[in-house]
Amino acid sequence: MTHLPGSVHGEAWFVVLPDHAAALAVSHVPALAGLQRVDHSSGRPWLLGQWRDGAITCAEAGPLRVALIGYCSMTEAELTAAIRPLHTVHDVDRLLPRLSGAFHLVAADPDGVRVQGTLSGTCRAFRARAGRHDLVASRSDVLARVLGTGIDDRQIAVRLLSPAAPHPLQGQSVWSGVQAVPEDAYLHLRADRPATTTTWWHPPAADLSLAEGAPRLRNALSAAVAAAVRGGGARSCDLSGGLDSTPVCFLAARLADRLTTFSFPPAGTGDDDPYWVKTALAALPDVEAVFVPEGEAPLPFAGVSTSGTVIDEPYPGLEDRALLLDVTRRLPHHSSGRHLTGHGGDEVLECMLSYLHDLARTRPRLAWAHLRGYRARHRWPLRDSLAALADRRSYRQWFAAALPHLTEAPPPESPTEHLGWGQAPRLPSWATARAVDAVHSLAEESPWTPLAAQRGQHSTLEAVRFSGRATRLDGWLMTDSGLPMAAPLLDDRVVEACLAVRPHERTTPWHYKPLMTEAMRGLLPHELLHRTTKGGGVAEELWYEGLRRHRNELLALTEESRLAARGLIDAVALRRMCASSFMPGPSPHALALTLACEAWLRDMEPAAGRRDDA
Repeated sequence: MTHLPGSVHGEAWFVVLPDHAAALAVSHVPALAGLQRVDHSSGRPWLLGQWRDGAITCAEAGPLRVALIGYCSMTEAELTAAIRPLHTVHDVDRLLPRLSGAFHLVAADPDGVRVQGTLSGTCRAFRARAGRHDLVASRSDVLARVLGTGIDDRQIAVRLLSPAAPHPLQGQSVWSGVQAVPEDAYLHLRADRPATTTTWWHPPAADLSLAEGAPRLRNALSAAVAAAVRGGGARSCDLSGGLDSTPVCFLAARLADRLTTFSFPPAGTGDDDPYWVKTALAALPDVEAVFVPEGEAPLPFAGVSTSGTVIDEPYPGLEDRALLLDVTRRLPHHSSGRHLTGHGGDEVLECMLSYLHDLARTRPRLAWAHLRGYRARHRWPLRDSLAALADRRSYRQWFAAALPHLTEAPPPESPTEHLGWGQAPRLPSWATARAVDAVHSLAEESPWTPLAAQRGQHSTLEAVRFSGRATRLDGWLMTDSGLPMAAPLLDDRVVEACLAVRPHERTTPWHYKPLMTEAMRGLLPHELLHRTTKGGGVAEELWYEGLRRHRNELLALTEESRLAARGLIDAVALRRMCASSFMPGPSPHALALTLACEAWLRDMEPAAGRRDDA
């Protein structure tokens, strides 16, 4: 199998070509030479790339051909039967509700080709114009190699924003001439005219009660887990004892031939995950359990200066990369054909608290009751809480007001960031005026249309996409280490099932993840369903211990800084921060985002001999 230099070995990637004689010239460029291929009915190349055996499910019926690239719930025979009543790529909309899994969908009819990823972004599609034809690929850097273009410094500047760049700045391609296809849309490639983008999915009405939505979530999550374990063999699964990975574990244990659970030690003082893991395992007698001994889990920032798998954008979880890959090291590869996680559970199971802003306009008495609960929990001042609920700014107006303050210190935590459109982003103190100008430039070009009319649904969808895009990169790293990954909670059908439930019923100040609790009733032990705490993650003290322990690695990344060479940061200021014993002002997360960009630029150098575009 031929690998793109720097690609993920074993992870499927592909380029889609239109059925046209002129596209043959594109297939012969050096970046696409010698790859695996699937042809159009005409014999011209349709898919070019690299993939493992079994990674593509193809079916053909009448004028329609469909390829699912990834893991899915249907066999080839089932897919063939399912598309038999369909005639065009537009008819595929009727197929989607029957599919579970994580895959790209590529469909072709005599008029053209349809390409799409997943709603959460665990599978993404990118487009570019090569000569007179449009191309689509699952990796943005592949298209950049075809075009011969380089890195867009403005997009790198956006990746320095913390806690994250807001939509639509978030998730764009960092390569010049390459655009991301929106997660809720498909690209329609045709041989005789430019490609068009069609939105195929819209957020549901969110009008189901908890009682109505719970069975839908249960069915959707069961189907998503079944797709991840389909094909037989052993599987493994994270087990924290929480209401994300634990339901996935229990469902996988019923379906997999053999299941191994994987549990990290306590993340810090007060983390009660170990108790809940033991409670779960007592009800899972037939699984094999693997524990990381306390004190042996890699600290944050371990190995940040070491080159890793080259991916098509900066990896936002760089500080925890060693922790992620510790799973593949401790799980023998022969004991698991795919590793299941609870990624995305926080994002899909509950609504962001900005749902209170929407609820205040439809059911003010109920909104007031919920607000009282959150004020008691977070100690929000009443005046600030009411001011946040009274804010009527549009999404565009909200960001326009935040833009002049990019370089200021983050404000103290307040109800405003929870009840509004989101937390206003900030650039770190070591960012330069050029980085500020770059963010302003992209902001001026961007359409500031929210993902949903309601603030709660918009913020939740934004969080789901952020989680999905991060999970996509996690999956690349794990697959490159020999262990493919699955995140059933980010399955399209699961996302739909959760978003269809009324925000104030799936999110309350008095119950923890009530939608999952109701959906798993009878499948999980009673005690687990009534857990009210949340452990996991990385405690703040471990972040600072990692910064101290791995200071030399951090400082190594500041030597001959590539970000500084592009004029985006002050290397002296960054080095001073890395050498400090504490971080006044910026959080370790802000530092991690900068180091992620720095490390990625270094990793890309062997393949980035092309022109870079500012």
